[in-house]
Amino acid sequence: MKLKKTSLMLLATFAGMSYAQAVTLINASFESPQTFNSFNYDRINDPTGWTIDRPASAWDVAAVNQAYADAADVQVGPLIGNQALWVSNNGGQATNMSAESFASHGAGTFTFTLAIGQSQNFAGVDLITISIVDGNGSVLNSNAITTLDPGDDLADFSVDYSATGAEFGNVGVRVTSGADNLTGVYVVDNARLDFSAVPEPSSTMLLGLGGLALIMRRRK
Repeated sequence: MKLKKTSLMLLATFAGMSYAQAVTLINASFESPQTFNSFNYDRINDPTGWTIDRPASAWDVAAVNQAYADAADVQVGPLIGNQALWVSNNGGQATNMSAESFASHGAGTFTFTLAIGQSQNFAGVDLITISIVDGNGSVLNSNAITTLDPGDDLADFSVDYSATGAEFGNVGVRVTSGADNLTGVYVVDNARLDFSAVPEPSSTMLLGLGGLALIMRRRK
């Protein structure tokens, strides 16, 4: 009876297992070469791998370095590497499309994680949204974040999307500012995209039976 109970527990454990793998994003931490001005930002040269949208003005998105993050009116803590990105105003946006398709991954869950901080001088509407998008740029799921305070250091925020594998094209990620003015910015860094697939029932059963056989062998 004890062996039977152990076997059932083992099979149940294997049945719930998923396998996470990283999906490659080009220049995920915004470390591509930039030309920073004396104020330690670059709003002219877009970071490699990222499609930048500036619907309001040239101030909507810019690459920044650690000296910018340390400035008295910013103070968002240490960057993950040497550079990051600011997004500001209403609609400032950055999108990164991976080279991996939904079809190549099949059914499972994509998780987009991004470190976000808010400058010390931030004022106005607090809204920044992170999204997972398809090959057309259509948003599949998003997380609208409204809980940051001025001077908050970089911290991780995430959004999940349960994929079927039938979605169009490659999987991508996006960050969009919803702030309503030019006073203060969001600083974002260290984008990560992961995929977790639940194995096919046949694979799960084989794993379970393999583990069960090992237990029985040890009991002999």
